[in-house]
Amino acid sequence: MKRANQLTQLIWDFWREDRDELKKLIPLANCKVSRWWGVIHIHCCDRETVRSIMEAEELIEQPTIELRLANKVKIWFDNNLVAVFSVKSSKKMVVQE
Repeated sequence: MKRANQLTQLIWDFWREDRDELKKLIPLANCKVSRWWGVIHIHCCDRETVRSIMEAEELIEQPTIELRLANKVKIWFDNNLVAVFSVKSSKKMVVQE
């Protein structure tokens, strides 16, 4: 497995005490995670990873709020925006499936 980037590592470190939750976030290792203008962008490599990331939405949201990393999270697949969720209001908008 390749080395995780800093944002991925921050999210994993937030859950390091809870192994069950941490296991749900392992698919982040297969994604390119970046932050720009208050938005975390998660670029997924396949549809299964997209599903796993969307199922782990709350596990991404909580450290994002606590660590003040961003206001929104956008999930991408094949250069298409798949989902957007605000970390403040917990409302998710699915753009494409």
